[in-house]
Amino acid sequence: MAQTPTSPLYVAVNGTIFDVSANRMIYGPGGSYNFFAGRDATRAFVTGCFKEDLTNDLRGVEVMFLPIEDVEDETVTSAQRKIRREKELRAARARVEETVKRWTGFFANHAKYFEAGRVIEDGGVHGEPWPLCESAQKQRPKRSAMMEKS
Repeated sequence: MAQTPTSPLYVAVNGTIFDVSANRMIYGPGGSYNFFAGRDATRAFVTGCFKEDLTNDLRGVEVMFLPIEDVEDETVTSAQRKIRREKELRAARARVEETVKRWTGFFANHAKYFEAGRVIEDGGVHGEPWPLCESAQKQRPKRSAMMEKS
Protein backbone atom coordinates (compact mmCIF):
# COMPACT_ATOMS: atom_id res chain seq x y z
CA MET A 1 0.00 0.00 0.00
CA ALA A 2 1.53 3.30 -1.08
CA GLN A 3 1.75 6.12 1.42
CA THR A 4 0.38 9.50 0.46
CA PRO A 5 1.01 12.76 2.31
CA THR A 6 -2.33 12.29 4.06
CA SER A 7 -2.21 8.53 4.71
CA PRO A 8 -2.46 7.69 8.39
CA LEU A 9 0.74 6.43 9.99
CA TYR A 10 0.55 3.58 12.45
CA VAL A 11 3.07 2.07 14.84
CA ALA A 12 2.30 -0.99 16.95
CA VAL A 13 3.82 -1.95 20.27
CA ASN A 14 2.91 -5.23 21.92
CA GLY A 15 -0.14 -5.62 19.72
CA THR A 16 -1.57 -2.14 20.29
CA ILE A 17 -1.73 0.07 17.20
CA PHE A 18 -1.12 3.79 17.66
CA ASP A 19 -1.83 6.52 15.15
CA VAL A 20 1.36 8.60 14.95
CA SER A 21 0.27 10.68 11.96
CA ALA A 22 0.82 13.86 13.97
CA ASN A 23 4.58 13.29 13.66
CA ARG A 24 4.79 12.64 9.93
CA MET A 25 8.34 14.08 9.82
CA ILE A 26 9.47 11.31 12.17
CA TYR A 27 7.37 8.30 11.13
CA GLY A 28 6.51 9.20 7.54
CA PRO A 29 8.54 8.53 4.38
CA GLY A 30 12.10 9.78 4.87
CA GLY A 31 11.57 10.15 8.62
CA SER A 32 14.17 8.87 11.05
CA TYR A 33 11.73 6.29 12.48
CA ASN A 34 9.82 5.43 9.30
CA PHE A 35 10.93 1.80 9.67
CA PHE A 36 8.49 1.47 12.60
CA ALA A 37 5.50 2.56 10.51
CA GLY A 38 3.04 -0.14 9.55
CA ARG A 39 4.35 -2.88 11.82
CA ASP A 40 4.63 -4.19 15.34
CA ALA A 41 8.32 -3.93 16.11
CA THR A 42 8.15 -4.55 19.85
CA ARG A 43 11.42 -6.49 19.83
CA ALA A 44 13.30 -3.50 18.36
CA PHE A 45 11.90 -1.26 21.10
CA VAL A 46 13.44 -3.64 23.66
CA THR A 47 16.80 -4.34 21.98
CA GLY A 48 17.40 -1.04 20.20
CA CYS A 49 18.29 -3.02 17.06
CA PHE A 50 16.19 -1.11 14.56
CA LYS A 51 17.39 -2.93 11.45
CA GLU A 52 17.36 -6.54 12.58
CA ASP A 53 14.53 -6.70 15.10
CA LEU A 54 11.49 -5.20 13.37
CA THR A 55 9.20 -7.93 14.71
CA ASN A 56 6.82 -8.57 17.57
CA ASP A 57 8.62 -11.85 18.38
CA LEU A 58 10.07 -11.46 21.87
CA ARG A 59 11.21 -15.07 22.25
CA GLY A 60 14.73 -15.13 23.65
CA VAL A 61 15.10 -11.35 23.95
CA GLU A 62 15.51 -11.67 27.73
CA VAL A 63 18.98 -13.10 27.06
CA MET A 64 20.23 -9.55 26.51
CA PHE A 65 19.79 -8.95 30.24
CA LEU A 66 21.47 -12.19 31.34
CA PRO A 67 25.16 -12.08 32.26
CA ILE A 68 27.78 -13.63 30.04
CA GLU A 69 29.64 -16.29 31.99
CA ASP A 70 33.15 -15.00 31.28
CA VAL A 71 34.74 -16.40 34.47
CA GLU A 72 34.31 -19.59 36.44
CA ASP A 73 33.15 -18.93 39.99
CA GLU A 74 34.45 -21.95 41.89
CA THR A 75 32.90 -20.76 45.15
CA VAL A 76 29.41 -21.44 43.81
CA THR A 77 28.00 -24.96 43.68
CA SER A 78 26.09 -26.19 40.65
CA ALA A 79 22.86 -26.04 42.69
CA GLN A 80 23.58 -22.43 43.69
CA ARG A 81 24.43 -21.62 40.07
CA LYS A 82 21.11 -23.09 38.93
CA ILE A 83 19.17 -21.06 41.51
CA ARG A 84 21.09 -17.91 40.56
CA ARG A 85 20.37 -18.51 36.88
CA GLU A 86 16.63 -18.94 37.56
CA LYS A 87 16.55 -15.69 39.57
CA GLU A 88 18.44 -13.88 36.82
CA LEU A 89 16.10 -15.27 34.18
CA ARG A 90 13.04 -14.05 36.11
CA ALA A 91 14.66 -10.63 36.51
CA ALA A 92 15.56 -10.52 32.80
CA ARG A 93 12.00 -11.35 31.78
CA ALA A 94 10.75 -8.64 34.13
CA ARG A 95 13.09 -6.12 32.48
CA VAL A 96 11.71 -7.04 29.06
CA GLU A 97 8.17 -6.60 30.38
CA GLU A 98 9.07 -3.25 31.98
CA THR A 99 10.63 -2.02 28.74
CA VAL A 100 7.58 -3.03 26.70
CA LYS A 101 5.30 -1.32 29.23
CA ARG A 102 7.43 1.83 29.11
CA TRP A 103 7.21 2.03 25.30
CA THR A 104 3.51 1.21 25.28
CA GLY A 105 3.03 3.96 27.85
CA PHE A 106 5.07 6.39 25.77
CA PHE A 107 2.71 6.04 22.82
CA ALA A 108 -0.46 5.68 24.91
CA ASN A 109 0.26 8.81 26.94
CA HIS A 110 1.66 10.96 24.14
CA ALA A 111 -0.41 14.09 23.62
CA LYS A 112 -0.41 13.72 19.82
CA TYR A 113 -0.87 9.96 19.44
CA PHE A 114 -3.90 7.81 20.04
CA GLU A 115 -4.76 4.14 20.11
CA ALA A 116 -6.17 3.06 16.76
CA GLY A 117 -6.70 -0.67 17.28
CA ARG A 118 -5.10 -4.04 17.93
CA VAL A 119 -2.92 -6.24 15.74
CA ILE A 120 -4.75 -9.39 14.69
CA GLU A 121 -2.40 -12.31 15.20
CA ASP A 122 -2.21 -15.11 12.67
CA GLY A 123 -1.68 -17.80 15.28
CA GLY A 124 1.38 -16.37 16.97
CA VAL A 125 5.06 -16.48 16.17
CA HIS A 126 6.44 -19.42 14.23
CA GLY A 127 9.77 -21.02 13.47
CA GLU A 128 13.05 -20.55 15.23
CA PRO A 129 13.40 -17.70 17.72
CA TRP A 130 15.21 -14.65 16.40
CA PRO A 131 18.89 -14.55 17.31
CA LEU A 132 19.98 -11.80 19.65
CA CYS A 133 21.25 -8.92 17.51
CA GLU A 134 24.90 -7.91 17.77
CA SER A 135 24.21 -4.62 19.55
CA ALA A 136 22.04 -6.29 22.21
CA GLN A 137 24.62 -9.05 22.60
CA LYS A 138 27.31 -6.43 23.26
CA GLN A 139 25.14 -4.81 25.95
CA ARG A 140 24.96 -8.00 28.00
CA PRO A 141 26.59 -7.71 31.41
CA LYS A 142 29.65 -9.82 32.18
CA ARG A 143 29.66 -12.06 35.23
CA SER A 144 33.18 -10.87 36.16
CA ALA A 145 32.03 -7.23 36.33
CA MET A 146 29.05 -8.23 38.45
CA MET A 147 31.33 -10.14 40.85
CA GLU A 148 33.61 -7.11 41.22
CA LYS A 149 30.66 -4.93 42.28
CA SER A 150 29.47 -7.35 44.97
